[in-house]
Amino acid sequence: MDWEETETIEQQPLPVITVILVLINVGAYLYTEWKGSSLDAEFMIDMGAMYEPAFVEGHEYYRIITHFFLHFGLEHLVNNMIALLVLGYTLEQDIGRIRYLILYMFCLLYTSPSPRDMRR
Repeated sequence: MDWEETETIEQQPLPVITVILVLINVGAYLYTEWKGSSLDAEFMIDMGAMYEPAFVEGHEYYRIITHFFLHFGLEHLVNNMIALLVLGYTLEQDIGRIRYLILYMFCLLYTSPSPRDMRR
């Protein structure tokens, strides 16, 4: 078979946004473990985990973002990163990087608890 006759395999572009999101999550986990323990609830609250009194009464609205990147233990991180890699790779290929990032950020905000959700 000559070089001209061989089929060229179309290479899929690297899912840049997905890779960046995985690196941010892994980096946040490593930083958390370096500073303390991701299995310590009080420490995780100090790191920015969602905590109703801090969010509602303390007006710590940054927790809407920070809690999305915190994982309680290695198993939690690994499971979420596998899902992110599998789903993110496909979504980023299908809808494009910008739309994928917008969808990701929308999901981040939409799945965050609001004061309305925290009422008893």
